[in-house]
Amino acid sequence: NSFQYSVCSNVFITAASSYTNGYSIAASPIDTNNVIMTWVDDRFGDADIVFSRSIDGGNNWSYPARLNDDAANNGIIQDRVWSYFSKDGKFVAGWRDRRLNGTGSSVPADIYLTYSLDGGNSFSQNLRISDTSAANTPLSCCNSFLGVTIDTNYSYAIWSDDRSSDWEVYFSKTPLQLTGLQELSDINSDLSIYPNPTTATVNINFNLKKQQRVILELFDMSGKKQTS
Repeated sequence: NSFQYSVCSNVFITAASSYTNGYSIAASPIDTNNVIMTWVDDRFGDADIVFSRSIDGGNNWSYPARLNDDAANNGIIQDRVWSYFSKDGKFVAGWRDRRLNGTGSSVPADIYLTYSLDGGNSFSQNLRISDTSAANTPLSCCNSFLGVTIDTNYSYAIWSDDRSSDWEVYFSKTPLQLTGLQELSDINSDLSIYPNPTTATVNINFNLKKQQRVILELFDMSGKKQTS
C-alpha cells in the first residue's frame, strides 16, 4: 500500500478530464530497483504523457517529466499510455497522440512511442508508428487497446482503431537507433572517436607507443560485428 501511495502521490489530474485515463508501471529485469511509472497528466497545461522514475525500488521518485516532445501547453492531447522493459534493460512507452490533427480530445489520433536504451536516463525522439490517423473513438476506460514491447534491436506495438470504419488490430515493428560508441579506456594507446555518437561516418585516431600490427573491429550494441 505504501508503494502504491508513493507512486500515485505525484499524479496531477484536473477535474472533469475524461481523457486522463491510462497509466502503466514497469521494472527493469536487470535492476529491479529501477522502476518507471507513466501516466496522463495535466500539470504542464494539457494532457501529456509523463513519467516518474525510482532507482531505489519505489522509496523515492523523480519529479514527473513529459515523454511527448511536442510543445508544452499547446492544447494537443496525449493519452492511453503503455510501457515495458526488455530483458536487457531497455524501456519503451507508447500512447495515443493527436499532434497532427489539432487540439481537443475529439480529433483523429495516431500512435507514438519513445524508447530508452539506458534504462530511463535518456529517451529517443518521439516516433509516429501509425501510418494513418484514426478517428476518435470514445473509450470507457483505460488503455487495453494498446500494447508495446522492446528487445535488443526493435520496439513493437500492437493497437486497435477504426480507421476503416471497423475496429481492426494493427502492428508495428520499429528498429532501434543503436548509434552510440563506447570508447575503450583500458588500452595502452591514445584513442579518440568522433563524432560520438555517430549516425554514418566515424573517425578513429590513436597513437601507439611502439610499432605494431593493429586490428580494429567495430561491433553494434547487439554484439554483431559490422566491419574490421
